[in-house]
Amino acid sequence: MKRNSLLFSLAFLGVLFALPARAVTLRYALKKGAEITYKVQVAAASRMSGPGGDKMGMNSTIESIYRVKVLNILPSGEMEIEKAAIGGKVKMTAEGKDHESDMPKGKSYFKLSPLGKITALPKKETKDAPAPSEAESGDSEEANQPALEMSGLGLVGANAQMDMLTDATFLPLPEKAVKAGDTWEFEISSAGMALPMPASKAEERPKVKGKSELVELLDYKGRKCAHIKTRYELPVSSDRSDAEMGIKVTVNGKVAGAIDWYFDYENSCTPSATGSLQMLMKMTTELPPEMAEEMPAEISGENVMSMKANAKTSLEK
Repeated sequence: MKRNSLLFSLAFLGVLFALPARAVTLRYALKKGAEITYKVQVAAASRMSGPGGDKMGMNSTIESIYRVKVLNILPSGEMEIEKAAIGGKVKMTAEGKDHESDMPKGKSYFKLSPLGKITALPKKETKDAPAPSEAESGDSEEANQPALEMSGLGLVGANAQMDMLTDATFLPLPEKAVKAGDTWEFEISSAGMALPMPASKAEERPKVKGKSELVELLDYKGRKCAHIKTRYELPVSSDRSDAEMGIKVTVNGKVAGAIDWYFDYENSCTPSATGSLQMLMKMTTELPPEMAEEMPAEISGENVMSMKANAKTSLEK
């Protein structure tokens, strides 16, 4: 009897292993009028040291609450979305002093493709966006740019793909159906990320390169979800020279992050995500001898900046 039971169990397991793994197509397909509210909590520590040996440090905790609302669905399947910062707190400690303030409120707009590509939208390009206020109206280039807001990791373009990457709310999805163990790679612009580097045009900035893996398909908090792990990195290398003044600034470093997230593929949202980010930058400034003599030591030489951060994103409703 025991032998028959064992044979049956082995045969059953053999059938399970022979079955093809389940595959699913992951897409963003929010309905017009859909609203999602997220809370993002970040704890970060940054350090900076200069040629004089002085070191500066800052610890911060940031909680931001924002709502995304689908304003329009384009024939391409892309979604025009309003992002509204509606609350949160910022706490910073530097040089033994504490500072606390409310997160700034405001709205910005972006276009989201079914595969997770994000494009910033000035208000005037968004069909169903409310009329701009008097302070926002006008034909100047500045008036037509997306609003800036304080993200958990710095001042970034509120509509930038990089902002959504750090918040882990809208991440790149695979082009084909995937099953557990499958991976896909992506490449996005770093134009929306604030970096301690000389100003440069967006097209000159390096790309953020990442790779995601579908860990498993499961029921998570009552939702059918894809459990995904994503890693990404951004190499930074920049040289800027002013021949007339004889100044040269060189920046080298890297930003690397990891995200563990759950994607509700039936409702096109992320109910939960945790992430970490590390940044290390070295900036070298070379001044002509006559200028270096008059400048403080920290202005010339090598400055090193490092930052570590942990983030948690949760669906509020």
